[in-house]
Amino acid sequence: MKVISSIFALAFLFEALPALAEEGWERDWTVVTMTLDGSWGIGTDQYLNAATAAAVRDCKAKSKGSNDCGAKTATIKKGWILGMLCGDYRILVTGNDREEVEAAVREREFDLKMHYVPDLPACRQVLVVEPVQAATASQAQAPSETPPAHAARILPSSRE
Repeated sequence: MKVISSIFALAFLFEALPALAEEGWERDWTVVTMTLDGSWGIGTDQYLNAATAAAVRDCKAKSKGSNDCGAKTATIKKGWILGMLCGDYRILVTGNDREEVEAAVREREFDLKMHYVPDLPACRQVLVVEPVQAATASQAQAPSETPPAHAARILPSSRE
């Protein structure tokens, strides 16, 4: 009986493995950091610390002398990141889809106004990061081929 149970368990596991891979557990980390002046940086890597370091480096390269790169970050493996700037307040949120991050931004903005900063300046969208299809191990390329796409893509800001 134990042998039959083991066989069914293995069969279930082999059926479930592709679904687990699609869930994003083996995808790269995407990290975004944003400064008080609106400069931002993005990094992707399989290791969170390397992605964070890349985001801080990218931010420092883009910033106008601001030294707060890395002070506010958002991290996600598979999903969206939305960054807003409201005067001296930054809002960085993550979510599974665009509607979720937009709802989270509205909730955070409302929370800031209601509980912390009643005279919160108008917010402006600084960046939107959209997830893109990550390359899998079976799609590894030869050195002469073009590298796979990053785990995220920056979309143009649409809300001012």
